[in-house]
Amino acid sequence: GNGFDNGGKGFIRVSMKDKTGKTKWGFLNEKGNSITEVKYDYVLEFQFGNDYAIVKLNNKYGIVDSTGKVIVEPNKYDNIKEGASGGFLSSGFIGVNIGAKWMPKTKTAYEDIRGGKWGFIDMIGTEVIPLIYDDVELFKDGKAKVKKGKEEFYIDKNGNKIK
Repeated sequence: GNGFDNGGKGFIRVSMKDKTGKTKWGFLNEKGNSITEVKYDYVLEFQFGNDYAIVKLNNKYGIVDSTGKVIVEPNKYDNIKEGASGGFLSSGFIGVNIGAKWMPKTKTAYEDIRGGKWGFIDMIGTEVIPLIYDDVELFKDGKAKVKKGKEEFYIDKNGNKIK
């Protein structure tokens, strides 16, 4: 069926079934006006200071802003690192992944996304730190914890290892 979800602080997630019976998602603003088409396979509510939301289309992730403008097209990245308390907005850097694969739910684990390589893009979608890491944490106080092989270390916003 169709549905509404006001989990997004002033923005409403909307779902509708398409012609094939698949559920598609989009957003309305608090006045009920559409800010995105209802075309995404999934949308995460606006959580980064109410300005950005992660969207999923054909198993690729992107980002839209609160006007519905696509900041990062959902056609390249296999995962986007979410973050609480301001998320990527606080640093201006977004952790992105290419090559990750979904692992189905098992008796002992929820479905999970694993593998691929992580790096960072900026708020206009430009790659600023190459996707060479096995895992990344979001930037905080000008540095981000990264993992490469068995080694874990911090990098600065230029991608330099911090001693």
